[in-house]
Parts: sequence; structure tokens; C-alpha cells
Amino acid sequence: MKNMTFKEFQAVNAERAKLWHKHGIREWGLVDWTNATAGEAGELCNAAKKLQRYYDEIPGNVQEVDEDPIEFESELQQAVEEEIADTITYAFLVASHLDLDVEKLIVDKFNQVSERNGFKIFLEE
Repeated sequence: MKNMTFKEFQAVNAERAKLWHKHGIREWGLVDWTNATAGEAGELCNAAKKLQRYYDEIPGNVQEVDEDPIEFESELQQAVEEEIADTITYAFLVASHLDLDVEKLIVDKFNQVSERNGFKIFLEE
């Protein structure tokens, strides 16, 4: 896979959204997009909870009796990875709905936090 910029992903993501939303990104309102993002973030939290439970050896996860523990851990890890991707994908759709440039948002906010905390790590614009 080639390297992809935030701008490229944002454009492709918004274009793909048209396959679900025939009238484009504005077929849903802002609250619809943010609620979908929150739903994915909630699924991420739940997947992370299950993985942490596994690490801490706390009962509560459903594991087949004969399932290899390494494979089970890998499945839990994969669920976290997928939910991270889903959450980011929806966050980009929120930005697209508002005609915002995600790359600029990230650079500006990252640099703002570095400046506020006296850090010397900044992103170039």
C-alpha cells in the first residue's frame, strides 16, 4: 500500500460515504455523524476493556474451551485495531460534513498543546 495523506483519505472516505448516502455527506446531520463516531468510540472502549481483562486474567470474556490463548489474545487485539480504524474513519466524516481540513486541524491542535505545555515538538504546516 502506498503512503496516504490525511487529505487523500478524507477525500476517498467522503466519496465512499456516498455509496450509503446517495445525496452525499450532508444527507446526515452533524449529530448523526458525531453519534456514529461516538458509537464506534464506545465499541473501541469495549474491545479495549476485553483485552485489558484478558491481560489482567479477569473472568468475563467468552473464550472457547479449546481455543488457543495466543489466538484469543490476537482476536481481542484485532478487535481493538478495527475499532480504532472505525472511530477515525467516522471522525474524518464529521470533518468532511463540516468542510474542515483534518490535516490542518491536527497540526494546529498538536502545536497548540505543545506550545501550551512548553514542549519543543511541533508539526510542520
